[in-house]
Amino acid sequence: EFIDEFQQYFPTALIKKCMTFMRWEYKEHYNKSLRYYEGVDYAGPGKDDNAFVTGEMQSNNDLRIVMVEESDEPNTVKTNRRIVAKDGDFNFRKLFVDSGGFGCGPSDELTEKLGRKVIGLNNAKKSIDKNTERTNKILKEDLYSNAKVLMEQGKIPMIDSLPLLNSLRSMTFEYTPGKRFVIKGKNSHLAEAFVRVCWASKAKSLNLYVF
Repeated sequence: EFIDEFQQYFPTALIKKCMTFMRWEYKEHYNKSLRYYEGVDYAGPGKDDNAFVTGEMQSNNDLRIVMVEESDEPNTVKTNRRIVAKDGDFNFRKLFVDSGGFGCGPSDELTEKLGRKVIGLNNAKKSIDKNTERTNKILKEDLYSNAKVLMEQGKIPMIDSLPLLNSLRSMTFEYTPGKRFVIKGKNSHLAEAFVRVCWASKAKSLNLYVF
């Protein structure tokens, strides 16, 4: 499907500029002294795939995207089993999951297995003022804006991945008649997992907690 470059949320040139390395192998490149994060987007019934994007936080706070995976497994119990096994390898600092809509049940189950390291971003809140209890919802636009800014700053070096490239390229933006800003895409699952793992850069400075 043709996407007008002017409507793309992530310009193709920006995505390609961020894809700075070709390969990353767990046995060869995993470094237990670094912190690892996972972004997860659960597939809905009869829709797209499950998506998993792994980030490796560098000492300079760059977040390297080292692994991009998809799965067409419809059984969420099996999908969570896969995530738990992967956590056994990586010992993730945080896992940022899709907890809205269909993702609510699977993310709750994953929290039971892995505890507070699981952050359901649809239900997370961030502190507006450190000196008060005021909070506000983390919106989809916050996730996408954060990821794009980090990319523009050169803070997200990414493995060269055609599926991730295509997913990010598919994301478009528009303003509704009511002047609401909307981001959407038909091939969004990897993009959704990607923007979630990018929230790791915020998690260090924000007090995230789930209701």
